[in-house]
Amino acid sequence: DPIGITRREKSQKENFLIQCDLTNQIELKKIIFDINPNIVYHFAAMTNPQRNEKNPEEARLLNVDITKNLIKTIDTTHTHLVFLSTDKVFDGTNMNPDENSKTNPLWIYSNLKLECEKIIKDNMIKYHIVRLPIVHGNGNENSSSFIDGALIDLKDGKKVSSFVNVKRCYVKVDELIIFLMKLVNNSEYGIYHAGSALMSYYTRIMMLCKNNDIIINDRLVPVEGDAKPTIQNLDTNKLEQTFNFSFS
Repeated sequence: DPIGITRREKSQKENFLIQCDLTNQIELKKIIFDINPNIVYHFAAMTNPQRNEKNPEEARLLNVDITKNLIKTIDTTHTHLVFLSTDKVFDGTNMNPDENSKTNPLWIYSNLKLECEKIIKDNMIKYHIVRLPIVHGNGNENSSSFIDGALIDLKDGKKVSSFVNVKRCYVKVDELIIFLMKLVNNSEYGIYHAGSALMSYYTRIMMLCKNNDIIINDRLVPVEGDAKPTIQNLDTNKLEQTFNFSFS
């Protein structure tokens, strides 16, 4: 049965969750010893790039140090580790990077994610590292994604500006969950790129509005954005061929 570990205070309804400070190796070691997991999904991180830039010490603690604590605690020979990384390990100069392409992170967050990848590759035998682009839902209120916020605002009749020149790949949360479940019994270990076809934020939001019957009229406004890199694609052929799965 799945067991979740969280730093935040859990409600009584969340019986499957265990509260733990993952930066505390002693506390983490006791919990891992009690659970003795076959597979560990490592989602813990400081995910907001801007927050990482403003708080580099905290960023290292919540990204790299937690990963090191976990590696020191689990059985690195027999435990299967699934780690979520980022497309930001690339700088946009390669128009279609695959898993073997040269990395060149531009920001603290992506540098730390790449460092975590190396720690895992150097210490684990059974691992899947999944490099994710923009992750979003269909207007989820609890999401921090710009896309979810945009869909909510458009549903409420508000005007939204969206970049037409900034292009990314995307992953829907519900599809990500399905894919992650496929990894439980999979032994094709390594790094995988996940994501949809490359498109602008504007095109993505337009597509989601159409798929979710959100009438926007002229309330979605195309604008130019200043993001680095402006275009970041991912070659997802390895994932699609290995798992017979693709993200829409």
